[in-house]
Amino acid sequence: MNIDNNKIKNSFPKSTSKFHSKIQLTLDELPEKKEIYIMNRRKTFKRGLAICAAAVLLIGTTAFAAGKLVPMIYSSSSSIPDYYSIPTEQELDKKLGYSANIIENFNNGFEFTGGNIVDNKSKDENGDITEEFKSFSAKYKNGDKRITLSIDKSDNFEVGEGTHTILADKYQNIDIYYTNYINKIVPPDYKLTEQDKIDEENGSLVFSYGSDDIETQELQSVSWVQEGITYNIMGFETGMSQEDFVNMAKEVIDYK
Repeated sequence: MNIDNNKIKNSFPKSTSKFHSKIQLTLDELPEKKEIYIMNRRKTFKRGLAICAAAVLLIGTTAFAAGKLVPMIYSSSSSIPDYYSIPTEQELDKKLGYSANIIENFNNGFEFTGGNIVDNKSKDENGDITEEFKSFSAKYKNGDKRITLSIDKSDNFEVGEGTHTILADKYQNIDIYYTNYINKIVPPDYKLTEQDKIDEENGSLVFSYGSDDIETQELQSVSWVQEGITYNIMGFETGMSQEDFVNMAKEVIDYK
């Protein structure tokens, strides 16, 4: 099965273009080569993709900066890993145009299971391409828990505090931001209850549309910028603490 030009749509209190590589977390479950994602307002999508769209809120900055709409990011990647071992600096530099810190194993038990080169295009409100670039998505597993380390280098990305994002730590003169929220995935025709509207308004729930059933999932991530490269570690229902995520960020920062 090959799903092309599939629009992922969702409603969030705040949104950001910094989500394109985070959705690679779900590509493990997709059988074919390409998936294309589009950030938009009112969002509906297939069940298998619902979890990806939740990542729109990973970085707490809004979709508007200095009065301008942040460009939408269209991304595609193989569902089959391009790498089953950590690529060398030379390989990364050849594929991405830069090298980055990619750790093999974390101290808390997460181990590298595969990585992908991600093709990205930024488009403005008129649909014109403003930037084309590549990023890297590394997947890790610890028992039945999974996380994704995403690495990007683009002028369109911003890291900062927002509705669900706080400045959690400062390490080696690098600001580490932590994001945490509960995502409620509902069917496409779901009508928000009065309590849902209250929860959405106060930010206690983020709604995604596209599941056959009503589900809730906790999303956690840490993000930082190191030597001009944006890093993000994200996981769903990991059962880990903010400190656990921050410590993983520090391991990547220290990795050489």
